Amino acid sequence: MKVVYATTVQQKHYRNTVSGRKLHLSESTTRGDETLCGALVDMECRDKHELNTRKRCQNCVQLNNGTHPSQVSKARKEARQSLPDKLPYDPNKYTVTINTDASLSGDCSIAAGAWWIKSEHFDLAVKGSSLLPPAANSSIAELLTFEKAIDVVNAAVGDFPRDRVRIYINIDSVWVINALRGLTKKSAHRKIAQAVQDKIKGYELDIRHVKAHTNDLSTKRSWVNDWCDHQARQLVREEIKNRRKAHGS
Repeated sequence: MKVVYATTVQQKHYRNTVSGRKLHLSESTTRGDETLCGALVDMECRDKHELNTRKRCQNCVQLNNGTHPSQVSKARKEARQSLPDKLPYDPNKYTVTINTDASLSGDCSIAAGAWWIKSEHFDLAVKGSSLLPPAANSSIAELLTFEKAIDVVNAAVGDFPRDRVRIYINIDSVWVINALRGLTKKSAHRKIAQAVQDKIKGYELDIRHVKAHTNDLSTKRSWVNDWCDHQARQLVREEIKNRRKAHGS
């Protein structure tokens, strides 16, 4: 464990951007690691930084009740990805299942998404894919893909009461799952997230995280997610080739 980038100019390793300030007692020197004690390095810790590379500060010990840092980190990761228990079967609900995935080029200039939607109640059996507007990152591409899928569902549901509809959502993006639950933090992304939240209002949601990019396709959800992934990637590859041809490269 290491005490890394500090938060005031008087401290060693200070960086003048928030992204350059690593957190106190991260388990590695990788940027973005979560602080174990919830506090950035402050002046009080500065003179003890060498000791803290070998032993957690008292603040960490008190907050974590003496728990080993790796256990705390694991618990927090699980908490971020945790979802409510699966909803019990309700024969009175009309159901829809949405599967989506997206792909994004390395420079974020080309994005594509694919979806697989099924509902016997609304006579839906839709598989599709399309290019998306340029996305800031892969998470936004995933959200835009889900938005296309929910537009298909809303058109099929029409005026049918939404409180009688349960939507099963299978997706590999934890960020999108949190966005659908209203947990988006960055203001830059809150607008698009809110727009999608408005489109799912009234429905009963059963959201399930699907592990991405795995060779284990033994479940229907993982198989369909893999199909969506391949469709989105193929669209991105084709668009890259088309643009290169258009520019004569």
